[in-house]
Amino acid sequence: MKPLKIFPQVTVTAILLAMVTFSVFGTVNNSNTPSKGEWEFKLEKVWEISHADELLLAFPDQLMVSDDETLYVKDDKEKIIHIFNKEGKYIKSFGEKGEGPGELKHHLQLYPADDKIVGADVDRLHYFTRDGVYIRSVNNFFFRHRVEFFLNENEFITFPLGPRDMPVGGVGKITRYNLTTSSETPLAEFSVFSGGTSGRESIIKEGLTPMMVLGREPGGKRFYYGVNDAYAINIMDMKGKALDSFSVKRNKLKVSEKSKEHLFASQKKYMPPEKLKQIMNSTPDVSTYFYRIEVIGGMVYVFVPDVNTGSHPSQIDIFTPRGKYLYKAHIRPGKQLTHIFSPFHNLIFKNNHLYMVIENENNEIKVVKYKVSLPTL
Repeated sequence: MKPLKIFPQVTVTAILLAMVTFSVFGTVNNSNTPSKGEWEFKLEKVWEISHADELLLAFPDQLMVSDDETLYVKDDKEKIIHIFNKEGKYIKSFGEKGEGPGELKHHLQLYPADDKIVGADVDRLHYFTRDGVYIRSVNNFFFRHRVEFFLNENEFITFPLGPRDMPVGGVGKITRYNLTTSSETPLAEFSVFSGGTSGRESIIKEGLTPMMVLGREPGGKRFYYGVNDAYAINIMDMKGKALDSFSVKRNKLKVSEKSKEHLFASQKKYMPPEKLKQIMNSTPDVSTYFYRIEVIGGMVYVFVPDVNTGSHPSQIDIFTPRGKYLYKAHIRPGKQLTHIFSPFHNLIFKNNHLYMVIENENNEIKVVKYKVSLPTL
């Protein structure tokens, strides 16, 4: 079977095309009402940390948790990576900002790869042991082959994230890239309608810009993916074979002008007002449907944004592996506590625990570990 081409549901014609495409394999069409209602995670705080030794946590923009619950915290402001054990005790820091062995210039993102940790720079991938000891660096231009996640230490999944990165012609590919041979194996193709965004120069904004979102079944052989301009998610195996798809019938959320101005405020110091206004006008006035897909305990979690309130996630939709909509859930850390959103996942479920970066009423930044109740099949 040929890899699936995705066409977001923008017009009646697009919907019909999508229905024809999806009918090739199993399709689950869900209403906006989950079959089992609301799910309550029942957060119980286990511990919280605000320092790594004597260094204050400034902006933890990414968390990564190993199977033994060792916690890795990438601090984007301090440009360093901290390690904590499962009890929240500080172990060590590594990957400081710099250009020497074991140092990172830009701290783009952190990944697990087999028994190693990989830190991404613009032009290189830096490999470390799980204890933070530097091993080697490999050349890779990140914005040509952006790492979504590693399949093993030499191979990763890559694709153009949004319209700005799409090739001429508007068709992007999800590929399996081999660092050793520099070869790419196509798995699927996708398109983004011009109705979603009108300019390749558009700035990618989480929750606004239509983009490809992909999640992997941990230790398994399936991917869940979709362009988030439509609530349609496809399932394929590691070889690109289409398996299933599912969708939710939901109206798009209108985004206020005030919310858009707030989202683009940080760009004011980088470009002239007329240029910024042009880019803002080319960005959709409605929110995308989701920004993250995770498979947790065999269930598929789809993270939903709310651009108007700044809540990421505003809710989490929970599905069976085949895509039946079971629950909607919300994460409520408590009064006067706010999740500080980062597109690099600083909200992580692992082993019936939730790790989350929060800010309290005194503007203190903390990483909190909660015990949670998770749904099962």
